[in-house]
Amino acid sequence: MNPASLDPWTSETIGYESLIADMLVTKSLLFSVVGLDSSGRHWVEQLTAYGYATVAVDVCDGDGHPEANSSTWDIADDGMLRLGASLEEIRGSDVIIHASGVPNQRQIRALNPHFKRGQVLCCPCESRPDPETEREIRSELAFGRRAVGVDLFLIYLPSVVMNAPTVPMVIPGMSAACSRVGTALYQEVLADLAG
Repeated sequence: MNPASLDPWTSETIGYESLIADMLVTKSLLFSVVGLDSSGRHWVEQLTAYGYATVAVDVCDGDGHPEANSSTWDIADDGMLRLGASLEEIRGSDVIIHASGVPNQRQIRALNPHFKRGQVLCCPCESRPDPETEREIRSELAFGRRAVGVDLFLIYLPSVVMNAPTVPMVIPGMSAACSRVGTALYQEVLADLAG
């Protein structure tokens, strides 16, 4: 027997990657968009237009409660969209889009209690964050006993990728497993949204 097949981290990571790929094809993924500025609203509109159930949660304070009043948004809850009242709403999602980019340490601290194993955190950004920011994110996630690339797949979505959807892309992630999941997510879903 191959010793690598006995490694629980490897087998669980591959299992989540396969599960996410299957869910992408069947459109059974549930998305959350955190941050309802113009970028976040665009994500919500695109996801629901393509038939993905989406929970929208406004930018939250350090306690996980919306800073702004989401109920003033002129798009009503319907079968594809639900406006979330707090960050607790992201727990049921498979993919979380942090619309304002790579979350800072305070934002990760607010999100961390609400993550579940196997989720993808998608961060639209201009470029991959510096190594110190990545260390801070890993450190904060470790408090919640979450390992990047095993329990949570953190991917970066550079704007150049969204502006050139027909070009095959490898999506950067915080780890190799994150990158594989991000690339599958991009190829099956996000490229269509960008197009």
